[in-house]
Amino acid sequence: MGGGVTIIFEERIALSGDAQGASPTAKTGLLLTSCSLTLVPLYVKFLIRETFYVAVVRAVLAMKKTVSLKDVAKRAGVSLGTASKVMNDAGNVNDRMREDVLRAANELNYIPNVIARTLKTNLTYTIGVIIPEMANTFFDEVIGGIQDYFEPKGYSVLIYNTHLDSNEEFRAFDIFNQKVDGIIFVSNTITDELFATLKDLSIPVVFVATYVKDFISININNEMAAFTAVDFLCKKGHKNIAHLSGDPDDINAGGPRLEGYKKALKSNNIPVDPKRILEGQYKFEDGIINTRKFLALDDKITAIFAASDTMAVGALNAIHSKGLKVPEDISVVGFDDVTIARYASPSLTTVKQPRYNMGKEGAEKLYFLMTGKDVEIKNYILEYKLIIRDSTN
Repeated sequence: MGGGVTIIFEERIALSGDAQGASPTAKTGLLLTSCSLTLVPLYVKFLIRETFYVAVVRAVLAMKKTVSLKDVAKRAGVSLGTASKVMNDAGNVNDRMREDVLRAANELNYIPNVIARTLKTNLTYTIGVIIPEMANTFFDEVIGGIQDYFEPKGYSVLIYNTHLDSNEEFRAFDIFNQKVDGIIFVSNTITDELFATLKDLSIPVVFVATYVKDFISININNEMAAFTAVDFLCKKGHKNIAHLSGDPDDINAGGPRLEGYKKALKSNNIPVDPKRILEGQYKFEDGIINTRKFLALDDKITAIFAASDTMAVGALNAIHSKGLKVPEDISVVGFDDVTIARYASPSLTTVKQPRYNMGKEGAEKLYFLMTGKDVEIKNYILEYKLIIRDSTN
């Protein structure tokens, strides 16, 4: 992930009054000091209100050795005006000069004066990112792509972890509205109630790994990706393939992946057996529990397709605990290609989502909306890949 101050919202803390404000402020100050602030990601587990966030930014700026835009221009060998255009993404600057300026800014650890720019432009130079579950490693590369796009432009990225709580989603949008310049919402289904509030927001919103009508969304074709994975197993000779499903009502992942599983079986003249489909919440425990159920009820299963890598790794655990081998006895295919897929034993065959590119693409589209550039409002579909490793034969 790129540099920058990332603040994870997990707890609401009232900062009115010295007694209430002293403890979290003091703790955060120690964190800032200990990081020596080369602007590596900093995770502060407080829900920081606007006034405290400004104080954090001021602390960051005060603790860094001041590097001016003039210094950046001198290092890059360009005029001050050209450096200003690059750092503010304004005006026409050729690619070589742009690269020189950005490289110089990075080498000098240049930090745009956020406070001054905020007062001048009425912008916060802050992006809000809403995710459903920080523990899910699906999001690390998505956030990395968002940070790597925005931070060279002088933006900070704030992250709100909703813990899969729909009430927290409402709260996240309410907090971010008018306090950030744009929002990226990642990987959760938008309820009708939440959708109704989106139209009232005063700032642009982009959705990543989530489809929302009338908004920009960044996705893959989940149904086709699941079809590809299950068809691969069918072509390997498997006819008894179980599915560790997500929520069938999840229009973003669970539903399309289940449909892709069914269509692949039908395409290979294999009947769909409802007893070989068990629903979970994409978690490791779901993979263990439901795979144990499969093994207890059906000794003919030779392959399992899981709607997430975490469930697939749970399946590996359950299979091994029964004294069976992967892939000799049962092949396993996951979905997402998170880090654990490469280091599981055996390494996991899986559908790779371009998570970093999804984050970066979503960030770019949001920036276009924020700056008034032309951008088509649609669902952008990125390419997926089937990564074949040792868990299938």
